[in-house]
Amino acid sequence: MTGLLLIYPSCLLHIIESSRDVLVSVLKDLTDMQQQPDGAFLEAPKVVLMAHNPQSRLFQQWSYKVLEADQMAGDSKRFEEEEESTEILVCCVLSALQKLSEHLEVSKAVPGSVLDESPELIVSQTVLNKLLTRDELQTPQQHLQMYNSPLNIIMNAGQLIRSLATL
Repeated sequence: MTGLLLIYPSCLLHIIESSRDVLVSVLKDLTDMQQQPDGAFLEAPKVVLMAHNPQSRLFQQWSYKVLEADQMAGDSKRFEEEEESTEILVCCVLSALQKLSEHLEVSKAVPGSVLDESPELIVSQTVLNKLLTRDELQTPQQHLQMYNSPLNIIMNAGQLIRSLATL
Protein backbone atom coordinates (compact mmCIF):
# COMPACT_ATOMS: atom_id res chain seq x y z
CA MET A 1 0.00 0.00 0.00
CA THR A 2 1.32 3.42 -0.94
CA GLY A 3 -0.21 6.85 -0.85
CA LEU A 4 -0.33 10.20 0.83
CA LEU A 5 -2.31 11.70 3.68
CA LEU A 6 -2.52 15.50 3.64
CA ILE A 7 -3.93 16.94 6.86
CA TYR A 8 -5.37 20.43 6.32
CA PRO A 9 -6.79 22.73 9.00
CA SER A 10 -10.35 21.98 7.82
CA CYS A 11 -10.19 18.60 6.04
CA LEU A 12 -8.11 15.57 5.05
CA LEU A 13 -7.06 14.28 1.66
CA HIS A 14 -6.10 10.62 1.73
CA ILE A 15 -4.70 9.01 -1.40
CA ILE A 16 -4.53 5.23 -1.11
CA GLU A 17 -2.85 3.14 -3.78
CA SER A 18 -3.46 -0.54 -3.21
CA SER A 19 -5.42 -3.55 -4.38
CA ARG A 20 -9.17 -3.38 -4.94
CA ASP A 21 -9.73 -5.54 -1.86
CA VAL A 22 -7.80 -3.15 0.37
CA LEU A 23 -9.62 -0.12 -1.07
CA VAL A 24 -13.01 -1.73 -0.48
CA SER A 25 -11.91 -2.70 3.03
CA VAL A 26 -10.93 0.91 3.77
CA LEU A 27 -14.34 2.11 2.57
CA LYS A 28 -16.06 -0.48 4.78
CA ASP A 29 -14.00 0.68 7.75
CA LEU A 30 -14.92 4.32 7.03
CA THR A 31 -18.60 3.39 6.84
CA ASP A 32 -18.38 1.45 10.11
CA MET A 33 -16.54 4.31 11.84
CA GLN A 34 -19.20 6.81 10.76
CA GLN A 35 -21.91 4.67 12.31
CA GLN A 36 -20.14 4.57 15.69
CA PRO A 37 -21.20 7.11 18.35
CA ASP A 38 -17.70 8.61 18.35
CA GLY A 39 -17.49 8.68 14.53
CA ALA A 40 -18.37 12.38 14.36
CA PHE A 41 -14.79 13.31 13.49
CA LEU A 42 -15.48 11.89 10.02
CA GLU A 43 -18.06 14.49 9.19
CA ALA A 44 -18.70 13.89 5.49
CA PRO A 45 -16.11 11.78 3.68
CA LYS A 46 -16.37 11.62 -0.10
CA VAL A 47 -14.85 9.33 -2.70
CA VAL A 48 -13.23 11.46 -5.40
CA LEU A 49 -11.80 8.69 -7.57
CA MET A 50 -11.36 4.93 -7.46
CA ALA A 51 -9.21 3.43 -10.19
CA HIS A 52 -8.91 -0.34 -10.13
CA ASN A 53 -6.20 -0.68 -12.73
CA PRO A 54 -3.89 2.33 -12.72
CA GLN A 55 -0.89 2.29 -15.05
CA SER A 56 1.49 3.22 -12.24
CA ARG A 57 1.50 4.48 -8.70
CA LEU A 58 1.79 8.18 -8.00
CA PHE A 59 3.63 7.63 -4.72
CA GLN A 60 6.32 5.03 -4.06
CA GLN A 61 5.69 4.87 -0.31
CA TRP A 62 3.02 5.94 2.16
CA SER A 63 3.62 9.29 3.84
CA TYR A 64 1.77 12.16 5.42
CA LYS A 65 2.06 15.90 5.86
CA VAL A 66 0.32 18.20 8.33
CA LEU A 67 -0.29 21.49 6.56
CA GLU A 68 -0.39 24.75 8.45
CA ALA A 69 -2.77 27.57 7.50
CA ASP A 70 0.14 29.82 6.50
CA GLN A 71 1.37 27.22 3.96
CA MET A 72 -1.78 27.82 1.94
CA ALA A 73 -1.48 31.56 1.49
CA GLY A 74 -3.20 32.52 -1.73
CA ASP A 75 -4.92 29.14 -1.85
CA SER A 76 -8.40 30.55 -2.26
CA LYS A 77 -7.72 33.42 -4.68
CA ARG A 78 -8.78 31.60 -7.84
CA PHE A 79 -11.70 29.60 -6.44
CA GLU A 80 -13.37 32.04 -4.07
CA GLU A 81 -15.51 33.85 -6.59
CA GLU A 82 -15.72 31.30 -9.39
CA GLU A 83 -18.31 28.54 -9.26
CA GLU A 84 -16.56 25.57 -10.84
CA SER A 85 -18.22 22.35 -11.90
CA THR A 86 -17.47 19.20 -9.94
CA GLU A 87 -15.59 17.78 -12.92
CA ILE A 88 -13.28 20.80 -13.06
CA LEU A 89 -12.63 20.63 -9.31
CA VAL A 90 -11.82 16.90 -9.48
CA CYS A 91 -9.49 17.56 -12.41
CA CYS A 92 -7.76 20.29 -10.37
CA VAL A 93 -7.13 17.82 -7.53
CA LEU A 94 -5.92 15.06 -9.85
CA SER A 95 -3.72 17.48 -11.79
CA ALA A 96 -2.14 18.82 -8.59
CA LEU A 97 -1.47 15.26 -7.38
CA GLN A 98 0.09 14.38 -10.73
CA LYS A 99 2.39 17.44 -10.54
CA LEU A 100 3.37 16.54 -6.98
CA SER A 101 4.07 12.96 -8.03
CA GLU A 102 6.22 14.08 -10.96
CA HIS A 103 8.16 16.44 -8.70
CA LEU A 104 8.72 13.64 -6.17
CA GLU A 105 9.94 11.30 -8.89
CA VAL A 106 12.51 13.81 -10.10
CA SER A 107 13.70 14.99 -6.69
CA LYS A 108 13.52 11.58 -4.93
CA ALA A 109 12.46 13.46 -1.79
CA VAL A 110 9.63 12.79 0.66
CA PRO A 111 6.36 14.70 0.13
CA GLY A 112 6.67 16.67 3.36
CA SER A 113 9.94 18.33 2.42
CA VAL A 114 8.83 18.92 -1.18
CA LEU A 115 5.64 20.62 -0.02
CA ASP A 116 7.64 22.77 2.41
CA GLU A 117 9.96 23.87 -0.40
CA SER A 118 7.28 24.16 -3.11
CA PRO A 119 3.95 25.17 -1.55
CA GLU A 120 2.48 25.69 -5.03
CA LEU A 121 2.31 21.87 -5.24
CA ILE A 122 -0.15 21.70 -2.33
CA VAL A 123 -3.61 20.56 -3.40
CA SER A 124 -5.96 23.48 -2.78
CA GLN A 125 -7.89 23.27 0.48
CA THR A 126 -10.53 25.53 -1.07
CA VAL A 127 -11.10 23.02 -3.87
CA LEU A 128 -11.29 20.14 -1.39
CA ASN A 129 -13.81 22.00 0.75
CA LYS A 130 -15.94 22.68 -2.33
CA LEU A 131 -15.78 19.02 -3.34
CA LEU A 132 -16.94 17.93 0.10
CA THR A 133 -20.19 19.85 -0.47
CA ARG A 134 -20.93 18.25 -3.84
CA ASP A 135 -23.69 15.65 -4.00
CA GLU A 136 -22.22 14.18 -7.21
CA LEU A 137 -19.41 12.62 -5.20
CA GLN A 138 -20.37 9.49 -3.33
CA THR A 139 -19.96 8.78 0.34
CA PRO A 140 -18.09 5.58 1.19
CA GLN A 141 -21.43 3.94 1.98
CA GLN A 142 -22.95 4.96 -1.37
CA HIS A 143 -19.87 3.73 -3.21
CA LEU A 144 -20.02 0.36 -1.45
CA GLN A 145 -23.74 0.02 -2.22
CA MET A 146 -23.06 0.63 -5.90
CA TYR A 147 -20.02 -1.67 -5.83
CA ASN A 148 -22.01 -4.51 -4.26
CA SER A 149 -25.11 -4.08 -6.45
CA PRO A 150 -25.53 -6.47 -9.36
CA LEU A 151 -25.43 -5.05 -12.85
CA ASN A 152 -28.81 -4.98 -14.53
CA ILE A 153 -28.01 -5.94 -18.08
CA ILE A 154 -30.88 -6.35 -20.50
CA MET A 155 -29.88 -9.35 -22.56
CA ASN A 156 -32.07 -8.62 -25.59
CA ALA A 157 -31.27 -4.91 -25.82
CA GLY A 158 -28.62 -5.50 -28.48
CA GLN A 159 -31.08 -7.46 -30.61
CA LEU A 160 -33.65 -4.68 -30.34
CA ILE A 161 -31.12 -2.05 -31.42
CA ARG A 162 -29.99 -4.19 -34.36
CA SER A 163 -33.55 -4.80 -35.48
CA LEU A 164 -34.35 -1.07 -35.29
CA ALA A 165 -31.26 -0.27 -37.32
CA THR A 166 -32.34 -2.58 -40.14
CA LEU A 167 -35.83 -1.09 -40.48
